[in-house]
This record gives sequence, C-alpha cells and structure tokens, in this order.
Amino acid sequence: MPLTKPNQQLHRDLKEATALLKWSGVDLKQAAVKLSDAGQEDDARELIAIAMRFQEVEELMDGYADEVKAGRLCDLPSQNGIAHLSENLCVIMACGYGKKTSA
Repeated sequence: MPLTKPNQQLHRDLKEATALLKWSGVDLKQAAVKLSDAGQEDDARELIAIAMRFQEVEELMDGYADEVKAGRLCDLPSQNGIAHLSENLCVIMACGYGKKTSA
C-alpha cells in the first residue's frame, strides 16, 4: 500500500534529519581533531562524545524512517512517537552542539 501524504512527508523529514545529524557529526569530529592538535584534549573528547550521540540518534531516526516507509509506523502523535523524537532531539541540544561560546 502506498504511503499517505503525511507519512511521505514524515519519511522525508526523518531522512533529512538523519543526514543533518550525520554531517554535523562529521563536522564535530573534524573540530575535535583540530582541538586535539591544539592540545585541548578535554574539549576534543567532549566533541567526540557529542558526535557519538549524534550517530546513535541518527541510527534511531533512520530506523524510524524505514518503519514509516514500510508502513509499520504511522500516525506518530497517537503513538507518542513525536514525544520520543523530541526527547532525543532535546538530548542532542542539551549536549551543547550549536551553542555559541565566547572566545
């Protein structure tokens, strides 16, 4: 059975979020290398930890997208799926990625 328009959009949104997490993780790892080269090992380790969490959530969201495409996951608001996705995104933001720091 083909996906409904809302589920098609949900699938696209999940795939887009997955790609964003992937490339943000790559950027964080590159920044961690630069910090490490500059002797800031603690900060480099923190960035690596955040990048690893991004990868975990990326895999989770990719799995959700596959479930939506297969028709096994739909109507997320009634299944509290949105709350679960939001919780994972809040964890990412709590890690500090995207926060501006003073130089």
